[in-house]
Amino acid sequence: MTGAGGDTGPADEAVREITAAGGEAVACAESVATAEGGRAIVESALDHYGRIDVLVHNAGIVRSAPPAEMTYEDFDAVLDVHLRGAFHVVRPAFPLMREAGYGRVVLTSSIGGLYGNHRVANYGMAKAGMIGLSNVVALEGAAAGVKCNVIVPGAVTRMAEGIDTSAYPPMGPELTAPVVGWLAHESCSVTGEMLVSIAGRVARAFVGETPGVYRPSWSIEQVGEELTAIRDTKDPWILPVVPSAHVDHIRNSFAMARHSEGGNTVTKVFARILELFEAEGINTIFGIPDPNFVHMFHLAEERGWNVVAPHHEESAGFMAEAVSRMTYLETKGILGRGAIQTTPLHA
Repeated sequence: MTGAGGDTGPADEAVREITAAGGEAVACAESVATAEGGRAIVESALDHYGRIDVLVHNAGIVRSAPPAEMTYEDFDAVLDVHLRGAFHVVRPAFPLMREAGYGRVVLTSSIGGLYGNHRVANYGMAKAGMIGLSNVVALEGAAAGVKCNVIVPGAVTRMAEGIDTSAYPPMGPELTAPVVGWLAHESCSVTGEMLVSIAGRVARAFVGETPGVYRPSWSIEQVGEELTAIRDTKDPWILPVVPSAHVDHIRNSFAMARHSEGGNTVTKVFARILELFEAEGINTIFGIPDPNFVHMFHLAEERGWNVVAPHHEESAGFMAEAVSRMTYLETKGILGRGAIQTTPLHA
């Protein structure tokens, strides 16, 4: 399982099992470790079936060593198969799914990616990176009916060779396969999530934050003094990736600053801008939920404005100076009495 050489035996056996059960299957021996191999795998599915509805990335190899001894060759080899391999098949398949208006993507992470383990820095990094890729695919596929989730499996497979599993409870791949099957099924109702499956236990894993502590300024000593409150997990933030965890994280953080004693300069500036527009009869704001403007949108909501859903799919981060570029226009009969439109810097 080091990735050296090639053996089509397991893939051929899977094809035989599927066809014996009345299904159809074809094996492709290309490697996910290269972009060309990833494209060839997707093209093989298209050649045989004409479309691609489901993508499950489960390719993996193991090359273990302590971080102080791991070679760059072993480091890259594991990332090439696990993490880059995921992108190499997602990249050609994802546009086809979006165009078709349907798709299911399942990426394989690991408790080694969630929690780490000894002697597998390459594996842990690759499996943690899988979560980030899944989140982005889930976000960008949501409007097109494409769902993407992560399976965090624990099963005794060929990758466990050399490990003493005699004391383990039953944990064959047949206990994990139904979870993957549901995530790949048309009835799957979640996206941007992680499901754990190990020894018959199925659970959800998630990223959470403590509410934390707000101060208008910090010193090194104050961080230490507040550490207990900073780490208090009593009321965690668990933000759904879809539709807006990224924005919600920023909105919640800004809200803590806004509601602190005396407010802050950003709040005062944005509030004054809104007051000036209100004086002109403007009561609608729309645009891209850039981190620099989430605060203004929230203030507008509190003042009773109409906050229109974003109408762009562009990336956030390019409007840091857009306040000076902001334009307002009358849109009677379309958006009420008027609107502010935030203008991208590159427009």
